[in-house]
Amino acid sequence: MRYVARFTQTPENDAQRNWSGYFAPFYIDTKEALEFFGFLPEGFDYMDEEEKAEINLDEIAENNSLMRDPHTKAWRPFHHNGLSCWELEATNLADAITEAKERSDISWGGFGQRTIGKVAMVANVSGDLYIFSCDDVGGEE
Repeated sequence: MRYVARFTQTPENDAQRNWSGYFAPFYIDTKEALEFFGFLPEGFDYMDEEEKAEINLDEIAENNSLMRDPHTKAWRPFHHNGLSCWELEATNLADAITEAKERSDISWGGFGQRTIGKVAMVANVSGDLYIFSCDDVGGEE
C-alpha cells in the first residue's frame, strides 16, 4: 500500500470515481458539453427532432474523451485513470499526515503522479487536503 496527498472538496467521490479530468468547466447537459468542447455535430441546432433523435450525444461525448462523473453527473474531459496526486514517502498513515503537513510543494495542481489500482480516502490533513491509500503510484499519462 502507498500513500498520496490530494486537494479535493469531494474525497469519497474521487476515490469511487478513480479517474481524473482536466480542469475545465463541467456541464450536466450533454449538448452543452459537446458544444463547449467543439464536438457537437455540425448543423445539429438546425436538424428536425427526428434527425436529432437518431444522434446519440452521449456516445459522441464518450468517443471524444468526455466522461460523465458518476456523482455530479457532469461531463468532464478525461485525463487519465487514477487520481492526480502527490506521492508521499511515508509507509504508515501517521507519517503520511506529518509529511503532507510539512511539504511545501503540495498544491491544487501540477501533480505529475497518479494513483494506480484500488484507492481509498484515509485521512483529512486540513481543509481540502486529504491522504489517500492506493496500490501503487505512477506518472500521469
